[in-house]
Amino acid sequence: MTATASNAEELRRLAALMRSSGGEIETTVHGRSMAPALPENTTVRIRLGEGACRQAGQIVVFVDEGCVVAHRVVGRRGDYLITQGDANLLVDAPVHARSILGLVTGFACEGGWKAPDAPLPQPLHRRAAGLLARALVRGLLTVSASLACRSVTAVWKLQSFYRGINSRRRGASAPGSPGDGPR
Repeated sequence: MTATASNAEELRRLAALMRSSGGEIETTVHGRSMAPALPENTTVRIRLGEGACRQAGQIVVFVDEGCVVAHRVVGRRGDYLITQGDANLLVDAPVHARSILGLVTGFACEGGWKAPDAPLPQPLHRRAAGLLARALVRGLLTVSASLACRSVTAVWKLQSFYRGINSRRRGASAPGSPGDGPR
């Protein structure tokens, strides 16, 4: 069964109703944080179901602050998944496993559906930064999920502040990565 959802809250309600059936939902995700695996403003197909999305490398969908987010699982600690957009340098705040709506199985492409590609190889400095960020979040999760979330949010805000300073110095828009921010 496939259904279509047009906004985050509608998607969350539809997913809750269909979760036990293992059905699928289609929705549009916006942004460049998963480029090139998922093109900007693309329709994705999400397979619903408990326990379907637990492995590193899978792209999962969740709703955060009213936005539909599709990011790759890069780690796990207990009941929390650590996710990250392929184009983002930083990881997201931890996502509780029960907040995951489902697994992205494909995206609309040239009249059909295509499975998302694996992430592109990253330069050494990006891999090192990613490993450090994931280790830090895993460590913070052993203390407190709330502390881990607040810490990631603070780092994202610091990065945005730094980009703003750099853009004012250059008199242009902030170059940054193609990612969209923390979610």
